[in-house]
Amino acid sequence: MKGGTAGPWKETKLNSLIDAGQWGNFADFLRELKTAFAPADEAGDARSKMKHLKQTGTADEYISEFRILASRSKITEDTSLVEYFMEGLNP
Repeated sequence: MKGGTAGPWKETKLNSLIDAGQWGNFADFLRELKTAFAPADEAGDARSKMKHLKQTGTADEYISEFRILASRSKITEDTSLVEYFMEGLNP
């Protein structure tokens, strides 16, 4: 957490915790972290990444990445998932 927006966020968060004299709990920290850095539309972001995903390495690597994105995309129709999968797969 040094560069980009993470560094300033860390400094601000740390200073506010020190000023308050309380550290809170880990669940609250994770919630604040997700609010600060997670995409506003995680499902839409995952669908966009699936649309542009291409197999550049092994099939296992492609399948692993695809499964992660598919679970985040909230797509439940097998037909749509197969279409996305086949589009990025090497011939």
